[in-house]
Amino acid sequence: MQICICSVKRKEILWAGFDKLEDEGDVIRRVLLLGCERNFLAFESNGSIAWKLHLAYTCNASLPPVHGSRGKIFLVAENRVLNINFLDLETSLPTKEVFFGQEDAGEIIGLAVSRLSSSVFINHRNQGLFVYLIGGQGQLLWSIGPMTSQFGYRLGCRKDVTDCYFNSVPVIAQCEGSIYISNTAGELYSLSIRSPHFNWIQDLSSFDKDFTVTPGNNAHLYVTVPIKALVLALDVSTGNILWQKSIGPLNAAALVPVVDSKGWVSIGSLDGFLYSISPTGDVKKFAKASVLNHVIQVSPLLDCSGYAVYISQAEMEGKFSRVIGEYNYVSALRPKGAVFTLLVPATRGEKTKDSRTQEQMNRGRVYNQRGFTNAVIRDIDLHDDSNWVVISSSMGANHLFAINPFGGSVNFQTSDASHTSKNSGLGVMMKSPVLLTT
Repeated sequence: MQICICSVKRKEILWAGFDKLEDEGDVIRRVLLLGCERNFLAFESNGSIAWKLHLAYTCNASLPPVHGSRGKIFLVAENRVLNINFLDLETSLPTKEVFFGQEDAGEIIGLAVSRLSSSVFINHRNQGLFVYLIGGQGQLLWSIGPMTSQFGYRLGCRKDVTDCYFNSVPVIAQCEGSIYISNTAGELYSLSIRSPHFNWIQDLSSFDKDFTVTPGNNAHLYVTVPIKALVLALDVSTGNILWQKSIGPLNAAALVPVVDSKGWVSIGSLDGFLYSISPTGDVKKFAKASVLNHVIQVSPLLDCSGYAVYISQAEMEGKFSRVIGEYNYVSALRPKGAVFTLLVPATRGEKTKDSRTQEQMNRGRVYNQRGFTNAVIRDIDLHDDSNWVVISSSMGANHLFAINPFGGSVNFQTSDASHTSKNSGLGVMMKSPVLLTT
């Protein structure tokens, strides 16, 4: 397993995530992608640096790198899209090249890659969505703006023609072969992944103009409206709203839902609960620690089984909730620690296909104190095999922990044997973390 990091001058990591990358000989590499400045680093799982690549451009820390085709990573740096190639690490070092770079192209505010169509989708502010072929020197396949004509009718930007543009990161639904993007007027678009054709446009401005989109890959598209604490389910073929459900207050900057193999959509709330909603709209609430002094600040993680999710409840020294009008506001003092829990939203104790019961899943509760100084947890992510979890904080530190999702001790060794761990007594031991620095 290898871990990749982009270094930051401010020593503050803004995002983190494992990715699965394929090398020659069917060797699978796991990488951790973090907020970057000008250097791209690869770490082994024991914390040692495997290789380092100077980028020469300042990365956009708000847009995480995207895994492209085999042995490729795409990332936004200034007004360019860089392609990092590490296909053959046995014979050559990783290389970088400018995949897209035009001085007059404008600010890049969204990047997505479709391995199915071998295409890169780039959203330029005030200009539109541009689609390029991964091979063939970045050939432009097609482009489209937020307003167009189809069959003699004007589509898009019905309320604001003068200052209307795509303002979100493109979201790709591989199962439907569709791409979703929104505009500044609060309209959500569904497009074909292969051609500049609008499948439908749904006006969601009555809820809010700021929302996130999560493909369900189950004929549902989930839309989260943070300011209203709402989750909507849309029909992917028509864009019609199937149901809408109210949940607890959300951290608008960090919380997005995950969808498990049963089609349940789960999202954490600042009230301390995990809200899980079935494909038909049934709502369940979960919390392993007391919600009186806990909040959920980061998105849940999907377990490698596809049926269970990990949640992180942060324990706060003080927590206050108040309702003003129709909105619920949550305030809290500095964090003290975090409780990690593994649970199955759909079964509630029934056996899953990998023969783990709900009781076995719930053994994954761990209390972890990341250090002796107060810090905000920026992001967490789980390795595909559920044996590693990475945590990044506002102090610029990145901690890699070995865990055992089935309970009991872990069989991984780390490089910092002097660091002591804490055990909640529920069967999971957190081994010494690897501290990754840039």
